[in-house]
Amino acid sequence: MINPGNGSKWGIKSSGTNLTGDIHGIIDNANKFIVVCGYNFSPYIDPISIIPRLIARKNAGVDILIILPPKMWGFGNGNHTNNIQYLLNNGIGVILNSNNHSKWIISDYGYYYGSLNFTTISMTSRVEVVSFCDALHRPAIPGWMHQTKRHLLGYAVTELNYFNTVTATTSLGTVNIATLTTLQSTFGQILRYNPEIEKVRKTLLNYEDVRVRLSSIIDSYFPIINISGLDKIWRLINNAIYTLDKLAYAGNHIILKYENQSLREFSISGYNRIHQNFSRQIERLIKAIKETDGQTSRQEKIITITNKIELVLKEYLRTDNNEELK
Repeated sequence: MINPGNGSKWGIKSSGTNLTGDIHGIIDNANKFIVVCGYNFSPYIDPISIIPRLIARKNAGVDILIILPPKMWGFGNGNHTNNIQYLLNNGIGVILNSNNHSKWIISDYGYYYGSLNFTTISMTSRVEVVSFCDALHRPAIPGWMHQTKRHLLGYAVTELNYFNTVTATTSLGTVNIATLTTLQSTFGQILRYNPEIEKVRKTLLNYEDVRVRLSSIIDSYFPIINISGLDKIWRLINNAIYTLDKLAYAGNHIILKYENQSLREFSISGYNRIHQNFSRQIERLIKAIKETDGQTSRQEKIITITNKIELVLKEYLRTDNNEELK
């Protein structure tokens, strides 16, 4: 890695290089705020997980926000769900964004961004590209460090503003209508082989979009529906995504056989069985959404925390040194 000795370093993290201390340092030295934007996290019970450290700083009066996707990929893996629940139970601000794949962390002490996930194996063993700056607390810093800091914080403020505005103005009925429209649309995007191969091609082209849109349903319900009700929808969506993944695998198999002129009936019938299963799961989801009326409540704790963090970050940006960037 490149280390010019001015509080920053960047480059390739080789296999076996342990950057846990660098990540932990950004958290442990924070006195005002911490924002974490990530995709994958080790379980909070992992000895070097960042989650207990975040909670320790929160208990010391530091305002903390985490932006992450629901990440239901991986059938039966409750790790991400448990982490989110643990964070909420301990008063950490959480925003779900299914489109998020960025990995970075910033505090009033320093920042990191790169390909490294907040997992033990990523911080210790995998090859990653990374950039660190631990000099944000110094009065005189290079322009690019200052610009990067403000850019990361600006993104967090934008996410908070959107989350808090939508949460304050959106009703359960509005979310239900949008969700039902999304679910109904899958029947026109994920198609049965009957009998045109182009239906399989269209399904594969729409696969990633449908997958993300299904996951994004949780983003909308997260601040509105109670955790037990959310968990039911979460599980149904997880099952649908798992089946959709199997359908995509079967569809790709059919396309390969078709292109090699060796298409067989068993692969078509297998694809259609999976498609039927997926359709039934979408129908179950539609039924579950229709049954949410009157069974939900706003998660006021989440709203209170995110509103407070938004004010803290805006004030920090406002009072941050306004010198002309070098």
